[in-house]
Amino acid sequence: MQRRSTISRLVVTLVILAVLLFVPAGRITWTRGWIFLLFFTLLMTASFIYFTRANPEMFALLTHGIGLFALGVAGILMVLGWLWMRKIVKSVAL
Repeated sequence: MQRRSTISRLVVTLVILAVLLFVPAGRITWTRGWIFLLFFTLLMTASFIYFTRANPEMFALLTHGIGLFALGVAGILMVLGWLWMRKIVKSVAL
């Protein structure tokens, strides 16, 4: 059951990522977006397979409860940091 739940989360994540990539691009034929989505999918799948076999307890901790919350907070902080750095670079660039 846990594997099915994790796979469904991966599919939902990929759909959201595809929307976030292709809607701002204005077209679905954006080649670099498809390449990024392909590599992201391959890396997520490879890490899923590796962690479920190598250390299933850690994987369960990261995908449920407080671990999932911590990953979400880390993702939000990464996006905010990226936006902040982008603002700094724009203000310095002449």
